[in-house]
Amino acid sequence: MGISLKPIHISQVKEEFRILGIVARQESNGLLIIGSVYRGDQTLDGVLSIKEDADPSNLVIKMLKNSKHYGQVRLILFDEESLPARFNFNSIWEETGKPVLVLSDKGFFDPRFMFIYKNKTIQAYGIDESSARRVLYKIFDENYPETLRVASIILKAIPEFA
Repeated sequence: MGISLKPIHISQVKEEFRILGIVARQESNGLLIIGSVYRGDQTLDGVLSIKEDADPSNLVIKMLKNSKHYGQVRLILFDEESLPARFNFNSIWEETGKPVLVLSDKGFFDPRFMFIYKNKTIQAYGIDESSARRVLYKIFDENYPETLRVASIILKAIPEFA
């Protein structure tokens, strides 16, 4: 396990703030993970992918650490409904040093660990709620973050091969 990190506080979210949005699909020969790197909500900066039969959290860590975007990405974003496997979000935060936000539509809500933003339940790992709200304000278009929308489109466009 990584070292225990103090949650990040972000006082100002710049327009060029880079977010990695991650979606995944289980295939017969492993888990396919797609990530889109966005600068704010305007510019696609890159696409990451990995496909292996391994622990999903470790795949995300490996994918990001081996990419040229590792030093530039400031936050990792997941939509829990687009994930076919269980991810250890705290481990991803600790191993990469990048805070993680997880969006969910599920009914479960614990105000000690979660908050509501635009009808989504948000779980934050490695970032305080006020900073997370500032980031979400910058990256949400009307209803959904563009980085996750684009990652989903890319994932759906990739055919499954056995």
